[in-house]
Amino acid sequence: MIVDAAEAWSLRLTPPELATVPPVFTRRDGTSVFRPRQPKLTKGIPK
Repeated sequence: MIVDAAEAWSLRLTPPELATVPPVFTRRDGTSVFRPRQPKLTKGIPK
């Protein structure tokens, strides 16, 4: 519940994938090797 609230006020700086990544460039968890393992989040200031 606290994490959900924090993510609701956060802006994801890593954009979504725009194309399919070939299997040779994917990690075991299915994510692209061209992306950081953890997406970057920044805290927004409530208005």
